[in-house]
Amino acid sequence: MRPVMLEMTAFGSYAEKTAVDFGRLAHGLYLITGDTGAGKTTIFDAIMFALYNRASGTARLPKMMHCDFVDKSVDTVVTLVFQHSGREYKVERRIHYQKKQGTADQYGDGKIDAVLWEPDKDPLSGDTKVSKRCAELLGLEAEQFRKIVMLAQGEFKEFLKANSEEKNEILGKIFDNSACIWYQELLKG
Repeated sequence: MRPVMLEMTAFGSYAEKTAVDFGRLAHGLYLITGDTGAGKTTIFDAIMFALYNRASGTARLPKMMHCDFVDKSVDTVVTLVFQHSGREYKVERRIHYQKKQGTADQYGDGKIDAVLWEPDKDPLSGDTKVSKRCAELLGLEAEQFRKIVMLAQGEFKEFLKANSEEKNEILGKIFDNSACIWYQELLKG
């Protein structure tokens, strides 16, 4: 999976519509750096939210991702365009807060919805259906994706503490290490 474009509106620390154009980057391995509070983890959260309706860390819930600096009348929207197996996909996930009847500025709990556009198929709608289809497409459940594809701030330490077998499994899913394993088995024989 290679992200192409990420757009966030009223998401985390991004009040205004903000785009991250990964398509301008030449390589497939990205390091996101910046000062504390600059919104690095929010970029990871947005990718995870778009694909799986989850945050990149375990301490944050998706409904907590609405920007505190934006009124609840503004929907939280995350759109991710990504390439996978030579095809391009687009997923959009939204949190909509319904205004409570008879109130001036009170809103109920956010309702999350999603749409996935696949090549040569009708759009797929529904929060759970889209999350399930993204897992099928990528071959990874949300937790696997978080551990393998993204090493969010503070979680790289967990990777470093993993034993050799766990690291080998993780790196084997990120990079094709089949040739190394073949030679390892050959040398064992």
